[in-house]
Amino acid sequence: MPSWFQPVFISLAILAGGVAGLYFLALYLAARFSVFPMRVPHWIAPGELGIPQEAVLIETNDGQRLRAWWCDGDPEVVMVFAHGYIMNRSEFVPQLAHLHPRPSALFFDFRAHGGSSGRMSTIGPTEANDVRAAVAYARQRSPGAKLVYMGSSMGAAAGLFALSEQPEAVDALILDGVYGSLDEAARGWWEFIGRNKYAKYLKPSQFFAQRMTGIRPSDIRTDGPLAKLAGKPILFLHGEADPLVPRATLERLAEIAGPQASVVWFPDSSHGRARLDHPQRYKEAVTTFFDAVRKGPPACDE
Repeated sequence: MPSWFQPVFISLAILAGGVAGLYFLALYLAARFSVFPMRVPHWIAPGELGIPQEAVLIETNDGQRLRAWWCDGDPEVVMVFAHGYIMNRSEFVPQLAHLHPRPSALFFDFRAHGGSSGRMSTIGPTEANDVRAAVAYARQRSPGAKLVYMGSSMGAAAGLFALSEQPEAVDALILDGVYGSLDEAARGWWEFIGRNKYAKYLKPSQFFAQRMTGIRPSDIRTDGPLAKLAGKPILFLHGEADPLVPRATLERLAEIAGPQASVVWFPDSSHGRARLDHPQRYKEAVTTFFDAVRKGPPACDE
């Protein structure tokens, strides 16, 4: 064996170990970023659009404190708006201004988002507790009103998890970018963030995220909960270029949702981008669905 072989081999081994260590550190940090998301400041409030707003605090059954805005409106209909991951209650504020007559409405921050308490996000399962508390609050403020739930991505999934346990609490749902399984959405997330360039290298971060949350992403599915809500008016809003939720997944979910479900597709739109890429078509889809629900059968019994 040449005299130079051993020191070169040791140097290469150290280098390889260092690269591997940095890679695993990157995976850990990516997982930590996912589980403990950064908070985005609120950028718009109902009051800025001339809509009366009231700051409220809602407590969940597991001890979280949710910051929210309540907006008085038509007592016959109340809407609960639930934002997506790494967003906050500002996300859907503009949608309320498009509805006439304007319903009463609740905008709330999920745990670990906006101004609410908590640090850890599970992107749906534990957030279902927040939905239960928000819906109960809206029911208390507008007893006897029809309740329409509108959720984006994480908010859409959390709504299905919570409301499938109490179908009588909701009259209709609007689901923007709802995922089929958390596992599929997590794999697509890095393509969405990395624009495909670094996605395949960050996907193994799920290993660390699973150990931080104690939740196995493949176990978190929306098809079962959706089946329990089948038959209710449900509007799916979906971008055809969504890397988190393939078209085939959304078509399967829409079929499970039953005869009163409908899908509006938005060409070339990625995850959560439909309302920005096609604002007029998005507004028309929401207002048309809302009008049909408002004029439809009486509210569900609680």
